[in-house]
Amino acid sequence: MPLNLYTSNRMEVLVDTLSTTLRKPLASAFTKEVIVVQSRGMQRWLSMELAARFGVWANGHYPFPNAMVQELLCEVIFTRFAQLFQKISLP
Repeated sequence: MPLNLYTSNRMEVLVDTLSTTLRKPLASAFTKEVIVVQSRGMQRWLSMELAARFGVWANGHYPFPNAMVQELLCEVIFTRFAQLFQKISLP
């Protein structure tokens, strides 16, 4: 899962960059696009803007920054924990 960080003081520039990035589809239609937002209002506005640009927008996941960090850490810790207790790695 790549992490791309874009900054700007104009929301229009950010949504243009995001829509350009999202034009390339993910490998699976069931994989969610993860977009970190600061508020529920921003999430709703972004969903409406993407729907207007693409005609339809679905399967987006909009965590807040602290939730995103928690998800990333849980993923890393769980993956490492699972690797430690595989049958192959046990003596």
